[in-house]
Amino acid sequence: MSHRERDDSYHDVVAQLSSRLRVITCEDKIQWILQKRDGFRSGKPRWTGISFCTTKRALLRESRRHLRRFGDDPQLADGKLGFLPSTFEEHRDDSSFV
Repeated sequence: MSHRERDDSYHDVVAQLSSRLRVITCEDKIQWILQKRDGFRSGKPRWTGISFCTTKRALLRESRRHLRRFGDDPQLADGKLGFLPSTFEEHRDDSSFV
């Protein structure tokens, strides 16, 4: 497992939304990051942050928008992120997520 957010093996992936999109907890534990797969590095996928969210509402909105942009079903976001609390602070404070 890696501690670099760009790595495919990053240790804190919250949800894999599609083959091109995922949500992680940022390394500093202050927000969720929606990432897109952005090419390869050393033969492995490289990930780039495209949205940085501290509320579930914003994360769902951005996830739906980018899923639609990449031709995926935007409702995937609801199914894969529905378990999250309403704010990142609640997520961070819940010891089961840390």
